[in-house]
Amino acid sequence: MHPSLAAPLRISSDPTQRTVVTDEEVVYGTVSRAETFVFVPFSISLPNDSAEETPQTSITIDNVGREMVPTIRALTSAPEITLEMVMASTPDVVEAVFPGFALSSVTYDAMSISGTLSVTEFTTEPCPAGTFNPAEFPGMF
Repeated sequence: MHPSLAAPLRISSDPTQRTVVTDEEVVYGTVSRAETFVFVPFSISLPNDSAEETPQTSITIDNVGREMVPTIRALTSAPEITLEMVMASTPDVVEAVFPGFALSSVTYDAMSISGTLSVTEFTTEPCPAGTFNPAEFPGMF
């Protein structure tokens, strides 16, 4: 959940079933584990699986309705993204999970919203996190 959002944004690439029916609109989506994922046409490539580089992928969301642009603009930091794959025939069974992605490099135009999904590269983090100095470890000096 991103602090700039009132609720998590859950989207699905498939119009599995009608989730909302009113006089004004019919909304399609996928219900998985009692959560509704709204149908938004998008394409995504699976994350790369290489030992030499951190996993990343790209996502392109159709922007025909332009409902997502205000949400993207309102974000003050990179949102955390979890990708889950489910089958339309068994939506409550998660086939694969890719957690911990951060959305960055977002661009949009009249037709699409594109961005890069990448994970934090932990190899650049200092290890150990603390430093051995007289102020923090006086017994060593």
